[in-house]
Amino acid sequence: MESLDNLGKLRYSDGDMSTAEIRNTMQDAMQEHAAVNRTSETLSEGKIDEVVQWFENVEVTDKSLIWNTGMVETLELDTRITQVVQPQ
Repeated sequence: MESLDNLGKLRYSDGDMSTAEIRNTMQDAMQEHAAVNRTSETLSEGKIDEVVQWFENVEVTDKSLIWNTGMVETLELDTRITQVVQPQ
């Protein structure tokens, strides 16, 4: 049931940042601050946390459930963010 609730929340999200914009920013932040040769200093700069907060403001324009590649990309980004963020 939690998965369906999450799908509904994302499906009707009407923020002002596109999935692609957030994904690209996350990719840049990961490459610069959390790459293989990372340090505690680069990890503590908080860039990834910033991207995670932006995802709360994601915009999904296509609300359909058929051939909705934008929704698939948003769900994939949600999964990536979940993998990066460790519960505290």
